[in-house]
Amino acid sequence: MAVQITKLSGADGFILVDFEDAPHAGGIVRLAKKVLVDGAVNLARHLTYGYAVMQVEASGASAGINTDPDGRAVALGAFVEEARRSSVCFDPGKGVSVDDLAPVSEHDSRSPLHLGLAEHLRGTSMCSALGAVRGTSGLRVCTEVDLPPAVVARFVAAGLEVDHAGAEGIGAPCDVLIVGSKPALLDHDSIAGVQASVIVPAAPLAVTARGLAVAARRGIVVLPDFVTLAGPLLAHWPDQAATTDSLDREVAARVDMVIRAAADHPEGAWLGAAEEAERFMSTWRDELPFGRPIP
Repeated sequence: MAVQITKLSGADGFILVDFEDAPHAGGIVRLAKKVLVDGAVNLARHLTYGYAVMQVEASGASAGINTDPDGRAVALGAFVEEARRSSVCFDPGKGVSVDDLAPVSEHDSRSPLHLGLAEHLRGTSMCSALGAVRGTSGLRVCTEVDLPPAVVARFVAAGLEVDHAGAEGIGAPCDVLIVGSKPALLDHDSIAGVQASVIVPAAPLAVTARGLAVAARRGIVVLPDFVTLAGPLLAHWPDQAATTDSLDREVAARVDMVIRAAADHPEGAWLGAAEEAERFMSTWRDELPFGRPIP
């Protein structure tokens, strides 16, 4: 199934949605001199698989606004006009602020719970995924990316201390490596220097397909980013009785279930989790999206 792409009128840009007929859709908006459609498709697909992991019938989406600084106001205005006609719920990405999206926030159908819980639930899904494959006792954890305080707090609560090593952290001697400073950070070359036995993505698309293959040959477990980052998605359209505590427990349980089911897959946890997500998608769709979310 091909993604639905709508071009902005009045500016150079687009809004794309994986499943046009999904009950809900969510994604990020990025603004830059050139936002590539291929990258936007991967970001939307990453969210589609994340929603499926959380067993939410929703589609990933993504938007790109191409402009130089002088044309920013006009381009944002064109996006706002198009977004008002869309049912997609948007979050700010690179080059876009919360204030920029204020004109379309009144159309946001998501629960207010998602606003304050995103980082906490992201930490929960990261910790739960790690716990499912290695536990959380006596591990040395290094990160090459700055983590929000709420994410660090979840690791601390799990009994883990996170050492922020920056770019040098990729080759640091540790048990667990947290990555995510940029897309395609770990390719077939850079992953050769990783000493950790588990890689935990803290941002989408940090590991390439070839990097994943090299990791598998070296016996390194790469946790799927669409699982480690899926926690906040459960708070987008929760049941009416949802609370902070109930969402936290449900995120931890669902991530644990998916990773434990995926861990024994002969081609690794990433592919196993992708198939778990696709099984859920198949319960409410006749067709799956074309291609999986990996650069």
